[in-house]
Amino acid sequence: MRDFNKDIAMDRFNLGKVTTEGLGKKIYEKGMEALKGLMYTGDGAKPLKVLDLHCSHSFVRDFMGKGLEYAGLDPQLNFERDGQKIVPDIQSDINNIPLQDNTVDFMFAIGQRLAYGEYHQSIFEIERVIKSHGYLIVALTRYWFQKGFNQLLFCYHGWQYVKAIEVNYKIVDGESAKETSKYFAVYQYGK
Repeated sequence: MRDFNKDIAMDRFNLGKVTTEGLGKKIYEKGMEALKGLMYTGDGAKPLKVLDLHCSHSFVRDFMGKGLEYAGLDPQLNFERDGQKIVPDIQSDINNIPLQDNTVDFMFAIGQRLAYGEYHQSIFEIERVIKSHGYLIVALTRYWFQKGFNQLLFCYHGWQYVKAIEVNYKIVDGESAKETSKYFAVYQYGK
């Protein structure tokens, strides 16, 4: 693991031996479980706004708790998951988020998707829409996490690396078993 990640707080979960069927949902379930304390608003509090920037590739929608107002953004008009047709709440890409400034408390993104296309423009859009002290949670594969992809946010002012969440698992489909992890890097915006 790169030096950048070595001293950061890390919540670790182990799913054990799994098959690929339903794996993404299991990974997000553990990640969202680790974020519950951070996302708790208290009874009667104003709901926190959550924006899922790649809702066709994540399972954030499936694990929204009380007091959270969810919106999924995706360039696809609709997509199918588990035999169910899903329409994003907002059809757009992350380089042009059609929301007002400073309106979102939590954003979820997929690291590899942030890296596609105009990376700088997507970060500027995230900074425009996220509230001061809001959180960005970026899902990363082990490869991207260990290569330090999560360091890219530090090229921009105002971001603080809060913690990482590791969900480890061993895929046992077929003849060989492969151990790997998925990470959720948690940042807070301080402007």
